[in-house]
Amino acid sequence: LTASDSAGKTAFDDVMVTVLGSNQPPVANAGSDTRINPQGSVGNDLIAQLNGSGSNDPNGNIASYSWDVVEGAATKVSIVNKNAQNTTLTATTPGKYVIRLTVTDDGGLQGTDDMIVSVNTPPTSNAGPDFGVSASAASFVLSGTSFDADNDSAYTLWWQIDGPNRVNLSNFYGNQTTVTGFVAGKYTFRFFVVDSLKALGYDDVVVTV
Repeated sequence: LTASDSAGKTAFDDVMVTVLGSNQPPVANAGSDTRINPQGSVGNDLIAQLNGSGSNDPNGNIASYSWDVVEGAATKVSIVNKNAQNTTLTATTPGKYVIRLTVTDDGGLQGTDDMIVSVNTPPTSNAGPDFGVSASAASFVLSGTSFDADNDSAYTLWWQIDGPNRVNLSNFYGNQTTVTGFVAGKYTFRFFVVDSLKALGYDDVVVTV
């Protein structure tokens, strides 16, 4: 602003005006999809990590975070702190759960991003029906089957649980093994199956000699 008097003298003063652009919504980043075992199963990876630290706001600050189950049975999922930037999730039932992260900036605008938590179905095994064998037999064969709904069984294992003596197994790994070195009595053998997340299933067979 410039002012001039009748004698031609002038004075001026400046004011700075900053024109702000319109608020841009924040960008949510819920992290990568993950797969875990259900709570209470045998195996590692029982907890999913929810990490929203990759979220950002292009022209402001993120004021709040919110994690919600938008697909799957929400009653089967527990999120430790739904309003934390980073938190953990546990689930009690196998299945697919879509978890949505909503971030809100200091101007009230929101952004969302989804991640999928796939909860593993533990494998199952079948050691076959109980059976009898003659004490004079040279050997007998244990034969089991396994099933994994996620199609990722890692390995199977035969193990002697009890019996009148310790027998010989031709191999511990695989669906079949040949047993030798037994005496008269009752034996219990366990057939384990373990998947890639170390979830465990097993079944027993009783052999009466």
